[in-house]
Amino acid sequence: MIFFVHFVCFVVVFMRKKLFLVGIVVLLVYLLVFNAVTSRIVFSERSWTSKAGALAEYGLAQTVKGLWWLGCKGFELLQRAWYTLKPEKPTYDIKNSSELYRLYKEVETWSGLPWQVFWGLHSEETALGKNLGTIPVLSVLPKEQLPYFYQICRELHWDPKQVYGSNKGAIGPFQFIPETWVRHAVDANGDGRKDPFDVEDAAFSAANYLLYKGGQANLSNAIWHYNQDRQYVKRVMRYLRYS
Repeated sequence: MIFFVHFVCFVVVFMRKKLFLVGIVVLLVYLLVFNAVTSRIVFSERSWTSKAGALAEYGLAQTVKGLWWLGCKGFELLQRAWYTLKPEKPTYDIKNSSELYRLYKEVETWSGLPWQVFWGLHSEETALGKNLGTIPVLSVLPKEQLPYFYQICRELHWDPKQVYGSNKGAIGPFQFIPETWVRHAVDANGDGRKDPFDVEDAAFSAANYLLYKGGQANLSNAIWHYNQDRQYVKRVMRYLRYS
């Protein structure tokens, strides 16, 4: 990277004819004294042909790395610009009990899992959407979750700083961790968006995740994967008593 930066500086200096010699001297001093790789090549016992080849190979590799770094930085700047130009934040509408019942039944038909389990998950996670969390997700998400979170924000045109959730970074009425959402999200209402704050998308995505974890064969085990707490599993399973 340092080699690439110095090379670019040399080119800039070269473009200014009055400083051409200064540019050459600066580059030579750097290559012979301050760059351990190039100085080792130059002062080795190789033939000059071998030295020239090694220097050219090293210079090409460093230039490619530098261009890759610039490309990544450019993409990052474009991504930030996108959030700045069109910042939005998630919205969520509380559904009444009859609307939720119809939704749970639709998920039951789609997944083959009992509707009561989605009632239970929705209740236990956010009190049927009344407690979505008030903590800025960016302040608590582990580093490995950030790429998934930024992917969601990019696709939904959200400002990452305006997304709030639990103290573990879970979001929406069914409290999805970003990676789980990206891997198992369903566009339930066909609006072209997979929105973790949309209760329809969230409920169907919860079903999709339970199916992935073997919910049809062992529902309680699938619920444990949803939230690895045995007491939580017992509480959700109690909802199956109701019809």
